[in-house]
Amino acid sequence: MEEDPFYDIRDAMRRCVKCHGETGNASGRGMPSLVAQSPEYFVTSMMAYVDGSRSHSLMKRLVGNLDAETIKKMGVFYAVQEPLRTEAQGD
Repeated sequence: MEEDPFYDIRDAMRRCVKCHGETGNASGRGMPSLVAQSPEYFVTSMMAYVDGSRSHSLMKRLVGNLDAETIKKMGVFYAVQEPLRTEAQGD
């Protein structure tokens, strides 16, 4: 059995699944997918929720207690996922 390189962040990522899906491929309308973004962009975005420079009360609650290393590893996880085509269309 192959070891999961993201095992240590799986618990923190559970809070992302409801909106963004298991692999970051969001299926809900208006919900951003997190896949194939650069890890740096992901980290910058999440840290902006943490410090309040990006305003979204739910996201601040969800990521506000995560440490920078966990957020960085999450960025890598989403960066390496395969983007999927969805049926959802933008407005």
